Amino acid sequence: MNDYIFSTAIQSDGKIVAGGYFENENKSNIALVRYNTNGSLDNTFGTNGIVTTTTGISSDHAFSIAIQSDKKIVAAGFSYTDIDYSVFTIARYIGDSATGLDEENPENIPVTFLLEQNYPNPFNSSTIIKYQIPKSSFVSLKVYDILGREVVSLVNEEKLAGNYQTEFKASDLTSGIYFYTILAGDFRATKKMILIK
Repeated sequence: MNDYIFSTAIQSDGKIVAGGYFENENKSNIALVRYNTNGSLDNTFGTNGIVTTTTGISSDHAFSIAIQSDKKIVAAGFSYTDIDYSVFTIARYIGDSATGLDEENPENIPVTFLLEQNYPNPFNSSTIIKYQIPKSSFVSLKVYDILGREVVSLVNEEKLAGNYQTEFKASDLTSGIYFYTILAGDFRATKKMILIK
C-alpha cells in the first residue's frame, strides 16, 4: 500500500489540499488530503481528512489540483484502462467538505476541451476517436493524409457539451500515417494515427 502526492494548493482560508493517488493491491484511486493551517490533518474533510475517488476504469492518478473561487477542488490526471492505455481524467469536488464529486454536474459534463488518442492505434480497417467539449460548440473533425490533404470529414455540426466518439473507417485507404484535427470554438488539436493493412 503506497500513497503519492504530486500537487498542493492553498485554500483562501489557509488550509492546504494535497492531491495524488492511493495505491492498494495493484489498483490506485485519486486521493485528496487536507491539512489545517497548523499542519494537522483536517478531520472535517472527507473521511478522517482524506477523499479517494475511482472512475471505475482501472487505476486513477491525479497529478495536478486547483482550488476554484467557489472553493470547489479540481483534480486532473489520467486513468489506466483495462486494455493497457491511458485516458485523461478530471474530477471536481465540493470544496468545503469534499464529501464527494460535484453534484451540480450530475451528468459529468466536461470542464475542458479534449481530443483523445484514437484506439486502437496502429489500426487495420477502423478506429475510434473520442473527444469532449465543455460547452455547445460547432465541431469540425477531419482526417488528413501525410501531405495535408483532407481525406474525410467525420464531424461538421453543432454539438452540445458532452463526451463523444466517432468511428473512422479506412478500408479504402492505403497503409500509412494520417492526422486527425478537431476545431471546436477556439480549441484546436491534432493527433497522429497509423493505418496498417
